[in-house]
Amino acid sequence: MKRFSEQFNKKAKSVKLRKAEKRDLEARLFAYMEYHPLPAELRDNKKSKNEKEVLNTGALSSAKVPFYSFFRSSAVAVALVLVAVPVLAEKAVPGDTLYAVKVRFNEEVRSTLTFNTYEKVEWETERLNRRIAEARLLASEGRLTEEIEGDVANAVRQHTASAQREIELLRVQDSDAASIASISLDTTLDVQSESLSGSGENSKNDNQEIKSQKRNLIVDAIEESRKKDDSTASINPLPAYDKIMAKVEQNTTRIYELISGVRPLVSAEESTEVNRRVDDLERAFADTVALREKADPTAHGKLIEVLQRSQRLIVYITEIEVSKSADIDSIIPIVLTEEEKLAKRAVVLEELIGKVSLIDKKLAIVEDQEVLTKASTSRKDIEEKIAELSTGDLDFEGFVGAAIVTEEMIGGVLQLLDEAINKESSIIEPGGELSSTTREVTIDDLATTSTSSAPSSVTGTLEVKNPTTTE
Repeated sequence: MKRFSEQFNKKAKSVKLRKAEKRDLEARLFAYMEYHPLPAELRDNKKSKNEKEVLNTGALSSAKVPFYSFFRSSAVAVALVLVAVPVLAEKAVPGDTLYAVKVRFNEEVRSTLTFNTYEKVEWETERLNRRIAEARLLASEGRLTEEIEGDVANAVRQHTASAQREIELLRVQDSDAASIASISLDTTLDVQSESLSGSGENSKNDNQEIKSQKRNLIVDAIEESRKKDDSTASINPLPAYDKIMAKVEQNTTRIYELISGVRPLVSAEESTEVNRRVDDLERAFADTVALREKADPTAHGKLIEVLQRSQRLIVYITEIEVSKSADIDSIIPIVLTEEEKLAKRAVVLEELIGKVSLIDKKLAIVEDQEVLTKASTSRKDIEEKIAELSTGDLDFEGFVGAAIVTEEMIGGVLQLLDEAINKESSIIEPGGELSSTTREVTIDDLATTSTSSAPSSVTGTLEVKNPTTTE
C-alpha cells in the first residue's frame, strides 16, 4: 500500500496541464471570481489616516490632484475601446465601419493565440464559413457588389490554403488527425459549393436568385480549392475508428453549444428543423455503434458519414449565427426513419394509383382509336410498374427511382390523352356549334376527375408533379 502511494504521488507530479487546459482553467477561475466577489466584511475599506490635507497658510497653499479619478476614467475609456468595440465588430459585414476590426483584429488575435495545429485548421475552416455567410447576407439584401464579391473569393482561397498548409504540417505529427481535418474541410467546401450553386437536391426556388447572382467568383474560388484538395486526397489514409468517434462526439458537443447560442435568433419552426437534424445525427451514430458491436466492416465508413453530417450541421448553424439566409435542406437534408419511409411509400403509391384512375376516366372520353391503343398499352406498363412498387422488394432508394420513372410514364399518357380530348372538343358541327355530346361529357368528366384526384405533390425526397388537365 505504501509503495502504491509513492507511485501515485510520483505519477501525479509528472502529470501537467496542456496550454489549452491551463487557459480554460484560468478562464473558469476568473469567471468564478467575477460572479463570487469578496464579502463586504472582509474588504479593507479604511482610508489611510496619513492622507495629506489641503494647506491654506496664506502665502503657501497646496491642493491634491485627482490622479486616481483621472486614471480610473482613462482605464474605463480604454476598456470600452478594447472590449466593447471588438464585441460590436463581431456582427459587422463587409462594407461596415467595424468590419476591419472584426477581420484584422479579432480574428487575427484568435489565430495568433491558437497554438494547436488541429485547432488552427478548424479555425481557418470557421473563417471560411463566416466569409461565405456574410456574402449570403449581403446578397439577400442586394448589397453584394463586385468588389466585395472579389474580396470574399480571395478570402475563401486564403483561408482554404491556410487550412491545407496546416493539414500538411499536422500529417507529420498525427496522420489520423490530419485525415479527420481533411474530411471536415472537404465536407465544408462540398456543402458550400452545393448550396451556393443551387445544386443541392432540396434547393428552394425562393433562394435561387441569391444563388445565381453575383456568386460566380465565390463559387469559382471554392471549386479551385476543392480541386487542389482533391489532388492530395489520395495520400490521406483512413483515420482510426476511435479517433473518428472522438471527433464525432466533439462535433456533437459543439452543435449543442451553437444551438444554445442561436436559439434567440431563430423561430420555433427553424428550431424544430435543426432539432430534427440533430435527432437524425444521434440515430445514425447509434446505428453505427450497433454495427461496430456486431463487427460489421461497414461501421467505419458509416461513422465517416456521420462525421460529415455533423460538419454539415455545424456549417448551417454558423450560417444562422451570421446571416440566417441559408437553406437547411440544401445543406443537410432530413434522413427519413424506417417508419417515415413506409409512410412515404404509401402516400406515393396512393397518388400514383389515383392518377391511373384519372387515365381510365380520360380513356372513356377519347374516341381516337390510335390514341386509345397507345394509351392502353402504356397503361398496362404503368400497372406493372405500380405492382412492382407495391411488393416492397425494393429498398427506399430503388423505390424512389422506380416511382419517378412511373410518374414520367403517367405524365406522358395524360398529355397524350389531353391533346386528343382538346382536339375532339374543338370539332365544329355543320350548324356552326360544338358537338353538344362531346362538350358535355368532357366538361363533366374533367370537373369530376380534377376534384377527386390525389394530392398534387409528395414532400421530401420524392416530388410528383401535377397531371396536365384541361379546364
